[in-house]
Amino acid sequence: MTYGHAAISNPPNIVKLDKSIAYRQAGHAVGICLGNRLKQLPPVYFQVTLTSREDAGQINNRYLPALSQYNASVEGGRLVQYLPSSFAEATRHLTWAQRHEYQCAFDADVANLLAGIMAEAYYFSQHEGVAFNANLVYQLAQSSDGGRANMDLINGYLKCWSPDQADRQKKLADLFLATYRFVNEPSNWQTITFLADYLWGRPTGVVPCEDIIALVDSFAGGFTKLCQSELPGFFMRRKCL
Repeated sequence: MTYGHAAISNPPNIVKLDKSIAYRQAGHAVGICLGNRLKQLPPVYFQVTLTSREDAGQINNRYLPALSQYNASVEGGRLVQYLPSSFAEATRHLTWAQRHEYQCAFDADVANLLAGIMAEAYYFSQHEGVAFNANLVYQLAQSSDGGRANMDLINGYLKCWSPDQADRQKKLADLFLATYRFVNEPSNWQTITFLADYLWGRPTGVVPCEDIIALVDSFAGGFTKLCQSELPGFFMRRKCL
C-alpha cells in the first residue's frame, strides 16, 4: 500500500526546531525567570516566539551543518531595557544602594544571555560527545543568527560597562563562570532540558512568560508565585505574574 504525501507529512504548523536552538531559548528563559528570582531581582516580562524561517538553507559551519526550517527567540526579559552610553555616567548621581541595584540588574541581563548560548553548547557537547569549553560556547554562538544577536547584546553591555578592554574581559570572565555554575547545577540543567523539550514540540506562535514560569515552577517545584511588582525607573515597567 502506498501513501500520499499528506499522509506522511508533519501536521501543519508543527515546529521542526533544531534542538540546539530550543536549548538556547530554554537556557535564556530559565535564566530570566529562575536566575533572576534566585538573585532576588524583580520579575520582567518576556516571551518565546517560534516562527517559520523564510531563508531556510545551508550554513558553512562544522557544528551546525544546516539551518532548521523554524526559528525561536526570546523577546523582552531585560531588566535594563535601554543601555546608557556609559555605566559610570549613568550611575554617577546614584546612591550606593541604587548603584548596586542597577549593577545587579545589569549583570543579570548579561548572565541570562550567556545562559542561553551556554545551554546550547552544553547540550551540543553531550549530544556530540565533544569537550565543553568556552571556545565551543563562542563558536556555536557565532554560527547562528540568534547566537550572534545574543553576543552582540553582550558586547553592548560590556562596552557600556567600561572603555577598558581588560575590565570588559574580567567582567565577562566573572559572569561566564557564574553562569556556568548556574547552568551546570543539576536541578537547573534538568529544568532547562524540560523547557527545551517543551519548546521543541511546540507549534509556531508565542509562549508568554506566564506559561513558561508555570512550566518551570511545576517542574522545579516549591517556588513561590511571582507577585506583581513595578520595576524601578531604570527597568522595563512591566508586570508578570
